[in-house]
Amino acid sequence: MFGDANTKTEEAVLTFQRVIFNTLHVKLPIKSIFPVYDYFHTLHNKTHYIFYAEVPKMQKYTSKKDTVSWFTFKQITKLPFTKQTKQDIVVAHRVIDAQEREIAHTQYHAPAVSPS
Repeated sequence: MFGDANTKTEEAVLTFQRVIFNTLHVKLPIKSIFPVYDYFHTLHNKTHYIFYAEVPKMQKYTSKKDTVSWFTFKQITKLPFTKQTKQDIVVAHRVIDAQEREIAHTQYHAPAVSPS
């Protein structure tokens, strides 16, 4: 999970785009970034924004200062995250699943043509 503070004039989605670029060297188009939700974190006294992004393919990323790995949602629940971070992941997973189901139901599948 990645995060950073936005500048006073930077929108949250642009902060997400910048952080992903600076960390993974991946330029995400804005249209590939989707909000999950946001909330005010009382302990940090600031609003947290949760996003996810579609990437064209899974690939290995290298970073000089961070370790970057891919995990399944099931594996993530076993990592030592805070309760709030785990909640963010669960909600994001549900949002992504719901959007995938919606896309699957709205795609048109032509009926099979029977030979005459």
